[in-house]
Amino acid sequence: MKMEGMKKKLFVSPETILKFLISDDDKTDTLIICNSSEVDLVTDSYTLYEAIGCIKQYDKFKVNKLTKLLEVVELLPKKKGEHVLTHERVDEIRSKALGGVSNDR
Repeated sequence: MKMEGMKKKLFVSPETILKFLISDDDKTDTLIICNSSEVDLVTDSYTLYEAIGCIKQYDKFKVNKLTKLLEVVELLPKKKGEHVLTHERVDEIRSKALGGVSNDR
């Protein structure tokens, strides 16, 4: 059985999405912008909601990066039972995405 044309699927976390949208991290930018021929990027609408909900007013949010993300990532529907984004969850995601950098300004 040949596996030609079969790509691995890589789920993109809210931390990775946030890092991509508000920072200039070469590794993350390359993963998303260079759309690998070996890997399909996948996320769901709740994960995207979490990432966008973590953007602060002072962040250097780049809308063109959001556009690129939506071009290359397969967006799956939200699962039932997802919760409202809390301040604690925002702090957790930002801490992981930004490497423990202080989130308060």
